[in-house]
Parts: sequence; C-alpha cells; structure tokens
Amino acid sequence: MPLLVDRKATEYPPARNSTSDRRFSCILNMRMQSLVKRSIAEGIFSGATGDPLIGTLKAVFEGMSPAGYASAVSILRDADLGPRLSQVVSPTLVIAGLHDPLCPPAKREALAAALPHARFVSLDCGHFPPVEQPTAFARLLREHLTG
Repeated sequence: MPLLVDRKATEYPPARNSTSDRRFSCILNMRMQSLVKRSIAEGIFSGATGDPLIGTLKAVFEGMSPAGYASAVSILRDADLGPRLSQVVSPTLVIAGLHDPLCPPAKREALAAALPHARFVSLDCGHFPPVEQPTAFARLLREHLTG
C-alpha cells in the first residue's frame, strides 16, 4: 500500500506566495544557522523546541548548503503535481501539522480532496509531524499500512 507524505509549501496547482518567496530569499541571503533560528521564531517547529529530536533536526539543517537547500525549496515550490493527483489510485494518507506555517492544514485538506482515495489527518504540531509527534505519527502510519 503506497504512502504519500506531503509536506510541501505549495498549493495544488503551485502558487508562489509571500511565505515561500520570503523563505527562498532568506535561504539565499542567510547562513543556515540564521534560517533555523528564524524558522523557530516563525513556529515551524511548533512548541517542541526542547525535544532532542528537534535539536538533531536543527543540526541537520544547519549543516546543509544554503544553495542546495534553496534548490530543493525551489523545486518543491514550483512543481505542479495537480494534474496527476487524480491518477493516484492507491489509498493515501495526508498528514498535516495544525500549527504549520508553511503548509497550513487547509492546503493539506485540499490535497486530500484532490486524491481519489485519501484520508486527511491533522496532528497538534508544526511543520515536522514525524519529529514533533512521533508516537501519533507512527500510529497513523501503522494503521494506514496495515488497515
């Protein structure tokens, strides 16, 4: 049973918006450490900033090349998967963080609505549900994959 975990900051179809454009500019003009601090201030990590996994995630992001990260963000921002969503025939689980400033739950709900066999679930977290809510995320995945 295939699984789609979508955390993209785009809409379907994608639209450049102030958040994605501001983030892209920030990536190109800041050190990654500054970007991580700004991301925390914007609530991307929700309220779990003291969690050791968040510390690990921060360290991974801080070690990335700004140009490489900017390239990945631009691909996510500009990809247009909208026309293909109706072709996904497998049951799909779409998970959103309730407090995600990059991918608000309404956008994830729209994604789920565009997929023929999707289930939408939101968790009380920011942009990284697997890290911020690992137990709930694992339970949802287990249910999806074994259900």
